[in-house]
Amino acid sequence: MSSDKSTISAYMIILLFSMVAITSFNAYGQTPGTLKWSFPGSFWSSSVAIGGDGTVYAGASDFNLYALNPDGTEKWHFPTGSVVNSSPSIGDDGTIYFGSDDCNLYALHPDGTKKWEFLTGGAIFGSPAIAADDIIYIGTMDNILYAINADGTKKWSFDTGGMINSSAAIGADCTVYIGSDFPILCFIKENQYRGVNSIFGCR
Repeated sequence: MSSDKSTISAYMIILLFSMVAITSFNAYGQTPGTLKWSFPGSFWSSSVAIGGDGTVYAGASDFNLYALNPDGTEKWHFPTGSVVNSSPSIGDDGTIYFGSDDCNLYALHPDGTKKWEFLTGGAIFGSPAIAADDIIYIGTMDNILYAINADGTKKWSFDTGGMINSSAAIGADCTVYIGSDFPILCFIKENQYRGVNSIFGCR
């Protein structure tokens, strides 16, 4: 365990050093940027999401989702049961959606309190996709694409036949596209599909 912690700490030191080095490099004679603030932690996989009020949300390998104020101070953090590789998504009402390696999809209120959680059958690496009708789509390592209602109940699920590391994308016609380890391309309406090769499309 101490070895793992040392590895994570070393990574963060390198990351922060790289950030400083990049801001100090004057490329093409341009004025270099300056580091506004940094927040310590193992944020090595999850991308950040920015709320309408400027709050910064990021998952970490210490099992938490962090909410940071625009000045870099901690607003709150929410503990999960495992590493948070999933990048958070924010709904129109400010709800924060994200997954964890503990197999749960979480929905949090803007103040950090839990709205609901939905247990899937596998770790979640991708970012939740939110449709115009507030349906949340998330793929997991148990090969399943889940469609979750805004109240946290399951609308439907679809077995892609392969692990899902990617995030879903929603087309203008509400078709949901998702990548999978299983090579087939499908267009799905209410869990009915047809396919050719490579990516999944669901509606």
